[in-house]
Amino acid sequence: MTNDAPVRRTSRAESTELTRRKLIDAALDLYSRRSYADVTIRDIASAAGVAHGLLSHHFGGKEGLYQEALGEVGRQLVATRDTDPDATARERLRQMLRAHLDYLVDHEALAVNLILRHSADTGPGTVPAFEEIVWTGLMTISELLDVDAEQPATRAALHSFACAADDLTLQWLNDGRPFDCDAMVEAIIALLAGALRAAAELGPGLNLDRFVEVLVPRGAERS
Repeated sequence: MTNDAPVRRTSRAESTELTRRKLIDAALDLYSRRSYADVTIRDIASAAGVAHGLLSHHFGGKEGLYQEALGEVGRQLVATRDTDPDATARERLRQMLRAHLDYLVDHEALAVNLILRHSADTGPGTVPAFEEIVWTGLMTISELLDVDAEQPATRAALHSFACAADDLTLQWLNDGRPFDCDAMVEAIIALLAGALRAAAELGPGLNLDRFVEVLVPRGAERS
């Protein structure tokens, strides 16, 4: 008896994973530059350097690969939310926002054309997939600040904040990043503070001053 069979199985598994990885990377690169409708199975297979039929074999077709690629981006974005548990709430928020911006800068074409775009001509499931990612991010922020994100006024304000933060970031990237990342982090925190103030206007019974104080300590606001 020999150990050739386990080695062959391992090599086959590694080859399968490498092929899948090539296809996902090629798809993300193409979708960061072209619309879903403009990218063909042949385009992806050619960019990945694999046989045309392997895409359908591994993912069941173009849409299956697209959904897997979206999931990959989602997992990478969620990973940017890891922060130092011993830091203050504001510092943890800064860490999270900085890591998020760093990811978008490192994947700028993907950020501009897919992640921040929320457009109908992106592929199937794109908008709900990224809406889910955004909402889980807002939940992470609300947990950091101990804010009830399910309260209607707070929920509406947080969604408005997310849209404003995405628009600001998209404009920043499109303009060639005229401000450094730290300035952007502070600007996004200011947007969040403004959203919480707006929530207090929508729900007069809400007392959100202490949460705003975490974001913008007294004396730190411009007079």
